[in-house]
Parts: sequence; C-alpha cells; structure tokens
Amino acid sequence: MIYKNILVAVDESTTSKLAIKEAKKFAKASSKVFLRFLHVGNEFFIDWDGKAIYPKDTQEVFENAQLALLQNIEIELHQEQISNFETRLLEATPHARLPEQIVSEAKSWPADLIIIGTHGRQGFHHFMLGSVAEGVIRIAPMPVLLVRGS
Repeated sequence: MIYKNILVAVDESTTSKLAIKEAKKFAKASSKVFLRFLHVGNEFFIDWDGKAIYPKDTQEVFENAQLALLQNIEIELHQEQISNFETRLLEATPHARLPEQIVSEAKSWPADLIIIGTHGRQGFHHFMLGSVAEGVIRIAPMPVLLVRGS
C-alpha cells in the first residue's frame, strides 16, 4: 500500500528531526504522497478552573518559536525540492491530551499514516514524562510509524 496522506507530528526534539527525515523518504519515493507537518503548541499553564493562562509576553515567545519551527521545516523541504506538503500549528487545549489532538487531526484530515518520533524512555523517566508517541499508538485507527532516537 502506498500512503497518500502522511501526518508528521513535530516538535523541537532530536527524534522529531528523525521523523521528518523519514517522512521525506516517503515524499521522495512517490509524487502521490502529501505530507502534513503538525505541531501542537502545548506550552501553557493551567489555573485551578482548568483554563489555560500565561503572561502575554510568554505567549508571544511560545507562538514565535512554534512558527519558527514550522518555517524551518518548510525551508528544509523546499531546499530538497519537496513540494507536496503543508505545515499546521494547532493550539493545544487544556482539556485534551496531546495524543488525542494529534489523532483527531489525523482522522479529520484524513491521514493514512502518522509518523512520530519517540525517545524510547523507560522506567522512571517514562513514568514522569509519559510518552506522546505511546498515547498516539494506543488510540490511532491508522498505522503509526515510530522513529526512535538513539
């Protein structure tokens, strides 16, 4: 099966860069592949009522960093002459977890495949930090390609 719509969940991590590299292989292998790079902005603080709050200056810094991340991906893909892609910034909501938002976006698009990087943490680090990739695997109705970092 050739995947046509591939959603690539990205952030600033090294494993995310590896996921982007893997996605580019699909795009170079077939002109029918379309990539959507998705970043879910999740830098917010929660007040006791469950509302997202943060100082305005902090919000602007986060938004600029998120936009820069996506712009850098666009530049990289254009340099490699990959044109079948788009980038999307999705604002996180305090009531939905990141995996739920990624899978929701993949389903509504609709994506044939999700590519996401994983650190492969275990033990205490996994307990404390959790795993967005693991959450995506558990609820995604479509195949998920995990790209593991070193």
